Amino acid sequence: MPFEVYFSELFLERAKKLDKSIVLEIDKKIEKLKENPTATEHRMHYGKDFFRIYVRNMRLVYKVEGNKITLLDIFKREEGYVKFRN
Repeated sequence: MPFEVYFSELFLERAKKLDKSIVLEIDKKIEKLKENPTATEHRMHYGKDFFRIYVRNMRLVYKVEGNKITLLDIFKREEGYVKFRN
């Protein structure tokens, strides 16, 4: 089942501000996500459909619904996951 990738406006806004070298690494991670987005062991604790992956000191948070992957946010580790806690 092929996965489709969608980007939130917040993700795109933050990605524009990143260095080109890290954007290339993010692109590679996204390609791997298309193969199997739930293979990561970094499942978010508050929801079974939310995941995170690491790219250097950045965290990429995404949600999987059916064959749809939505990239929600990307932020530095220091910023933490405050906005994703209820």
